[in-house]
Amino acid sequence: MSTSDERLAATAEQQYGLFTLAQARVCGVGSSTVRDRVARGRYRRLHRAVYTTAGSAPSWYRDVLALVLSVPRLSAASHKTAAYLWGMTSLRPDPIEVVTVRHLRAKRWSPMIHESVDLAPRDVATVDGIPTTTACRTVVDLGATASPRFVERCLDSGLRTGLFAARDVEALIRRVARSGRNGIGTIRPLIEERLEWNTVTESALEDLFRTLVAASGVP
Repeated sequence: MSTSDERLAATAEQQYGLFTLAQARVCGVGSSTVRDRVARGRYRRLHRAVYTTAGSAPSWYRDVLALVLSVPRLSAASHKTAAYLWGMTSLRPDPIEVVTVRHLRAKRWSPMIHESVDLAPRDVATVDGIPTTTACRTVVDLGATASPRFVERCLDSGLRTGLFAARDVEALIRRVARSGRNGIGTIRPLIEERLEWNTVTESALEDLFRTLVAASGVP
């Protein structure tokens, strides 16, 4: 194996067997070589400019990273996909959701790719080797695609496990809130309520009980 192939193999090993055409070039493997190896079955093309090595084990995590890598510029796993990666929910979502900066989205027929005018590098972290919206950003975005109850469960899970504090979520809401910004109408009353309570629950069952009591009007 040549030095360039060794570098590319090391890159792919850190990315669930994936690499991009740009990464191949950096490692010294040219576009024509990649195309030739695809034709011979050594590589497989998953998305535009995203490839996997032969024998790479398929997985949900690989699919998520492949989609993120296929999107130009700044992008990250987001919404329910990010909530699962952060452990805020045990429900693995389908389809995969990714967010990218506006005007750079490429049309795709399957997974959901959201556009955002306020996505910034500070809103992206790495979880299990995958660029992912921060836990705080995730719960703020969730209201655009998930039910209020799902958002509430993820919010309480994140608060309980220390992924973020209520004040962190409040600050992010202030930064991104604007007229027509999807999701804010769902998360804002939830975080205001928790700031008023000024406490953190110890279990999902306690979250449910507290919700029932709050809705009943009982002090």
